[in-house]
This record gives sequence, structure tokens and C-alpha cells, in this order.
Amino acid sequence: MQRMAESHDHHRLPSPRLALDPFGFGFCLLIAQAGFIVTAALASGAVYHFFAYDSGGPLRIHAVVGAATALFFIAPALLKGQIAYDPRAARGAQLHTLIARWHVALAVVVLFGFLTKTTEMVSRGTFVGFYAAGLLGLMMLHAMAARLHTLALRWGRVRARRVIVIGDGARLAHVRAALAHGGPELLMIGEADLGAIKGASDDERAALLQARLDALAREARNRDADDVVIAAPLGDETMIDACLATFRKLPVTIHVDTGPRLRDMRLDLGQVALMQTVMLNKPPLEPYQRWLKRACDIAMASVGLVLLAPLFAGVAVLIRWQTGDTAFFRQ
Repeated sequence: MQRMAESHDHHRLPSPRLALDPFGFGFCLLIAQAGFIVTAALASGAVYHFFAYDSGGPLRIHAVVGAATALFFIAPALLKGQIAYDPRAARGAQLHTLIARWHVALAVVVLFGFLTKTTEMVSRGTFVGFYAAGLLGLMMLHAMAARLHTLALRWGRVRARRVIVIGDGARLAHVRAALAHGGPELLMIGEADLGAIKGASDDERAALLQARLDALAREARNRDADDVVIAAPLGDETMIDACLATFRKLPVTIHVDTGPRLRDMRLDLGQVALMQTVMLNKPPLEPYQRWLKRACDIAMASVGLVLLAPLFAGVAVLIRWQTGDTAFFRQ
């Protein structure tokens, strides 16, 4: 009735007490990111004040700025429940999200300081150093987390996601092959070929289908499955409804294979009136993303103008001294 994926036995993990699940690893990563932000704020403030004023500066204020920035940085993940680390997500999308969260967190801290009239407590040099050190450090921490997750999987310190596959025919074979090449973060613990179920009548076939799903659900509960993949056509409502009714009672994520036509597309769920839809295409940027991009462009351009103003002034003076005319072109 079911076949265990014996080819994955070398990925067997130790007791859950000794291994982190995706939620635990993601939570540790959030704590590490928050700690790094506070450390970057302290280090940038201390280094700038040491070279500028021969003192460490107001470390308590730098710690408060770092803690506030760290809080606003991790708040979106906490509020949305996006704590579990997913190594299967696109690395580029993860990096873009991290950069956006960093800029939003800094913008909120600056806005709060402006409204409370406390921005003068932090020097511009400290803030620029904090911005650069924090952004580069978080990007490096992001890359290190991916590498650490891979090593922890090999050492058995992070629990792989346990997957059960349900389907029929070629779709089942395709999903099985995809999981075999999915890396150590995925472990197939069972499968069921429901297409082989034969019955004298529709009622008998439905009874056999439900009996097999119930047995597979017990297996999923006993082996702590994380994901259930339904490898069936999207139009096969009988199989999909039966799988949903059976596995919805368990703490698992249920997936449906989209098939070869949609496999290479980036899909998102949407809603039109009362209909739940799958979006095959959408604008590159949402309205709030366009606003955020515009705000970041203005902020970065303003910072660049301030930093390069002495250079521009020097070039203007040289042009005036060598040509005897203004630096601005007039026709």
C-alpha cells in the first residue's frame, strides 16, 4: 500500500531534542540578526567617536538605536508568522526582502527620531556607518545561514522536512524524482499510488481510496510528517477533496503539484469577487513596493549628494580657477 523511501535512510536524524526544526532554526536566525544589528550600532558609534573625538561616545544611545532598529527589522516576520526557515525559497527573493526590511526599519527609526526631536543625539557619521555595516553584515549573515543550514542538515542538527507523496502514474514518479534531487532538506517518508485502486463500483472505489488515505494519515502522524504533496491533476476534484478532508486534521502543509504546464511559472494566490484564483502573471511591483522604491531612491540620492557635496564644491573651485568661468554650462 505504501513504499518507504529507503534511498533516503542516510538522512535519518537524531532525536528531535537534539535537532532544530525549521521554525527553531528560523527563530535562531532572527535572534542572530537582531543581535548583530545591536552590535553594529554599538561598533559603528564607538569607532566613529573614537576617530572623531577620541572617545567611545554615548554607547547607551547607540544601543537604544540598535535595539529599536532590530525590533522594527524582525517585527514583520513575527507579525506575519514567517519565522520558519525555508531553504527552498528563491535566494534572490529572500535577499530582496531582507534589504527592504532593513531600509524600512531604518526609515521608521529616523522618522521616530524626527518626531521626538532626538535625531541630534546620533551623529551623521555614526548613522552612515551603522547603515553600511548593518546592510553588509546582514547580507553576509544571510549567506552564512544558508551554508550553516546545509552543514547542520548533514550533521543531523537540523531536522529535514518529512514529505509524503500521493498521486498516480507519471506524476507520482516525477515528484519522487524531484524530491530525490531536492537536497538533504527534504526526506520522503512515504508514498501511495492511488491510481492503482480498482473497484467494482464508484462507491467501492471511494471506500478503498478513503481506507488507503486513512492508513497514510496514521503513518504521517506516527512519523511527524511536515508536508503532503498531491501529485494529481488539478481537475481531479475527487482525489484532491479526499486528501484535503483526510490530512487537514493533521499539522501538515498540503501541496498540489501544478503539472508540467505551470511548473516553470511563479504562481501566487489571488481572489476575484468570491473566486479563489491562481495568478499566472502580475505587475512587477505592487503599489506599496513602488512607493518604497521611490522613497529608497530619494533617500539614497539625498545621502549621496550630502556625502559628495565637498567633492562637487572642489571640482567647481578647480574649474573656476583654471578657466576663470563658472562651473555651470550656459549656452
